[in-house]
Amino acid sequence: MEAVEWLDPQPGELILDLCAAPGGKSTQIAEKLGGKGWLVANDPVQARAERLEALLARHGALNSSVYSLDPTSMAENFQPCFDRVLVDAPCSGESLFAKRFRSYVGTFGEGTRMRSSRRTVFQCRR
Repeated sequence: MEAVEWLDPQPGELILDLCAAPGGKSTQIAEKLGGKGWLVANDPVQARAERLEALLARHGALNSSVYSLDPTSMAENFQPCFDRVLVDAPCSGESLFAKRFRSYVGTFGEGTRMRSSRRTVFQCRR
């Protein structure tokens, strides 16, 4: 999938897939990590997160955790720790995403690369 190719996850990295369900991109990220590193897959809708967890288990993604939190809660709980963050938000809309993105810059850590599926690359800086 193109979004994962743009993200370019590397073995040994800590990756956040913020809007992960239904899970195709998450399984691809887990494969690219090659059992090294960790995938944190999140979907704010609990039922979708449960299906996502089952999918990752079926694919043997042992180096992963699934959460069902909104982006603000993710930022508060994890602070700056991810090497890369994938935000392939459904119906994100350019202007809404850009407005909300400004509030998240820096919350995941300096140097964290954030990418949207619209070929825009964001570099978190404080």
